[in-house]
Amino acid sequence: MRYFIMSGLIIFLALSAGMLDAATIFYKVGGGEKQVLTKVKIVSISKGVITIERDGAKRSIPLSQLVEYSDADTIGGDAFEDNSADYTVTIAKVDMPKTGVIKTSAKQTSPPVAVCEIEYTIGRKSEAGKDIDRIKAPYFYLHVLTIGNDEYNNYHTFRYCHPSEAKPGSDTYDEARILTAIQSLKRPMINLESAHGLSMGQGFGDRRPIKIKLDKIKEAKIVAYHLEVWGKSEKIAEKDWNEIGYAKDKKWWLNY
Repeated sequence: MRYFIMSGLIIFLALSAGMLDAATIFYKVGGGEKQVLTKVKIVSISKGVITIERDGAKRSIPLSQLVEYSDADTIGGDAFEDNSADYTVTIAKVDMPKTGVIKTSAKQTSPPVAVCEIEYTIGRKSEAGKDIDRIKAPYFYLHVLTIGNDEYNNYHTFRYCHPSEAKPGSDTYDEARILTAIQSLKRPMINLESAHGLSMGQGFGDRRPIKIKLDKIKEAKIVAYHLEVWGKSEKIAEKDWNEIGYAKDKKWWLNY
């Protein structure tokens, strides 16, 4: 591993552009605080700006902000200057169907897949140096418990996420993978500049809807759900429901 301070750093980075894909950048943000960004690839250096890539997304940093550099992935923190606002989410409504398909009185060879409709509101927090009109998209993780219609009446858990970038890459509940997803540079941003009802930095009251297709459940009976919403850096909302009369563990989504 080679470790550099500003002396000779720019020349080395220029020669290394496109070659290193596990480097660590140390740079300063407003106020002089030093930040660390790991696992980056140097894409290019041009006109006083270094372009880096991580998680399939590209970002640019002025060369004037660079402090130190390592051509290996080091341990000791990971941050990127982020002026998006922190926020809260209130889950206003969860409309969960009884099964995973839509049944009608007409004869159906292949019933349409049912959807779970979720409505929520966002409350933005006003902080110095943060753009209250710009937030990281909330990530929704929905766990659905069903009971089989066979002779054994086995329970099964189905997991869904929204948007697609929120996918944690695991078929079981894995909070570490969720944290990796919410910290990814691929995470979508939402511009709320024209949102209705902004007042004193407290956000807006309009409900926002999302729909999650409940594929793979088919005709199995839905008996419970657990919904988590992750905000800028942590879990910020939860909602649970279960049908009375069906015995299950208190935190079934961790076990099934």
